[in-house]
Amino acid sequence: MKYNQYIIISVCYLLFSCSGFKDVAATIQGENIYLSEIYQNIDRAAFNALTPEKKRAFVRRYAVYKILTTKPKRELEEIRLFIEDEKNRLKHDFIVQKVEKYIANNLTVTDSVLDFVENAINTDIYVEAITVTYKFSLGKAFDRTKEEAYKRAKIIYNRLFSGDLSYREALSIYSESSPSKIKGNEMGQLSFGLMPKNFNDVVWTSPEGKLQAPLETPIGFHVVIVEVRIPKTGKNKTKIDQVELKKELMKGKYGYQEENFSNFFESLYQIYNVSLNQVELYKTWDSVREIEGVNSISGIPVTTLKEINPNIVLGKIGTKEITLGWFVNRTNDFSFYENVSINSGFSFNKFISDVLARHLIVRWYNDNKKLFPGVEIAIKQKSVNKIYSLYLDKKLEQNTDLTKEIILNRLLMNNNVQINY
Repeated sequence: MKYNQYIIISVCYLLFSCSGFKDVAATIQGENIYLSEIYQNIDRAAFNALTPEKKRAFVRRYAVYKILTTKPKRELEEIRLFIEDEKNRLKHDFIVQKVEKYIANNLTVTDSVLDFVENAINTDIYVEAITVTYKFSLGKAFDRTKEEAYKRAKIIYNRLFSGDLSYREALSIYSESSPSKIKGNEMGQLSFGLMPKNFNDVVWTSPEGKLQAPLETPIGFHVVIVEVRIPKTGKNKTKIDQVELKKELMKGKYGYQEENFSNFFESLYQIYNVSLNQVELYKTWDSVREIEGVNSISGIPVTTLKEINPNIVLGKIGTKEITLGWFVNRTNDFSFYENVSINSGFSFNKFISDVLARHLIVRWYNDNKKLFPGVEIAIKQKSVNKIYSLYLDKKLEQNTDLTKEIILNRLLMNNNVQINY
């Protein structure tokens, strides 16, 4: 009886040992990496669907990742590999990408929208316009605030509306560029889509001869009169496939996606009680444009803003003040800013808005993770792959006589790594 019990116990032990062995994906210096740990860094179903070769490759990448994340920082900084910074940027970039896709997919394109766009495409518009710019306008801009620009545009509108001035007289007084005074500053014929969406919406629904209240676009404030509307007919009329048109709108054509994103960000400003101090933004830009090189075509990298007082308060998120230094520091969270430069008031203001938008996207994602199943584990998987690749690239830069395979084998041998796949 005792003998039989011994055999049963031995068999159970062997089965348990074999089962345990199968659960060990790799070892590092004799320390086991179990499959359960692998599954925390790649979706289990996705991993099991891989070919044996690809399973082995991921386990090997994870082993390298684990070795690197336990190495002293100094050792990795010598090859300019900053693991936590890289992981941080990858995480935030991926979250922004997923949320942007979520926002884009939630655009609603109705039949009435399709009908409007189709009719607009087949209607030529002739307009007269006087544009008033300000410090943060796109293109050549006058040195005034947005509020001052709007007041000036409103004065132009009121004088035209009351009949105090004719359009030509208003043009000679208020035009902001010499050539336009000569040529009449007529926008002339416009095709649908050339101007921003809000401009298109107003102009393509306006009757002839109607003076429109100042319209705001990134260029400034426009006082517009629609002179003539000419519907296209016959061979000139464009045939529209509304199924294809809807796809184009969903991809961003004619500004519908841009408007969709703007509305989303406006809701985030409300949710998180965000405010920006326009007066301080103008003052800060006045300081920034004194930096050497800012007025060149290439401009200055955003890190150069550190030359300005970082403690300038530019706004608030809830009760928390956000300073210029806060904006500069947030750029470390996103790889996007590696190639961003500032060369105008428009690009400076866009930089501020963009940093704030990305920060709010990440915050909103963290509050709504349930809408994004699988994202957290996808971030871990991407981190494993990226750190693995970066390490090999950095080591290769150090010694071009080696190959990535040699570098990898040395690392695995030095750490006594055994892969069980």
